[in-house]
Amino acid sequence: MLNNLTIKARLILVVGLMSVLAITLGIIGLNGMKKSNEGLRSVYEDRTITMGQLAIVDSNLIENRLAMVNSLVFKNEVQENVNLVKKNIQEIDKEWDAYMATKLTPEEKRLAEKFAIDRERFVVEGLNTTMEYLLAGDAEAAEKNIRDVVRPLFVPVMEGIDALQQLQSDVAVNGQQN
Repeated sequence: MLNNLTIKARLILVVGLMSVLAITLGIIGLNGMKKSNEGLRSVYEDRTITMGQLAIVDSNLIENRLAMVNSLVFKNEVQENVNLVKKNIQEIDKEWDAYMATKLTPEEKRLAEKFAIDRERFVVEGLNTTMEYLLAGDAEAAEKNIRDVVRPLFVPVMEGIDALQQLQSDVAVNGQQN
């Protein structure tokens, strides 16, 4: 059959087949690049940005605890430390709300809900009460509250934020999604 075709027809057929093959390979390549870009965007938006948000929360939690203890040692800095803790609590709230608005895995959602409960208790029973004692000038009650309430409540909060940060890393590396 091909023997009966002219050279012109054969060339048109070969060029046509090669063109179809090139277009098909191009479409497959572009589709692969699109999927790769979507995967990278997901890692960036759902893991890298959230890791930064969790790092800010983590840093501010530690800074709050340190500010409370510093207020016992440097009594002339109580108001400054209380203001810092209040500012950090607001920043944590803002970062936490942004974090919770991201796409969470089921395990991440469970860890986040537990962390939110633990943190709320830490703030209300630990930090707020200690700040009240410090502002009232009752260093003894503040120290007792730090020792008996803040320290024990801080443990599950730090375990929670550490677990969330580890999960971010694991999901980004393993590529697991919802």
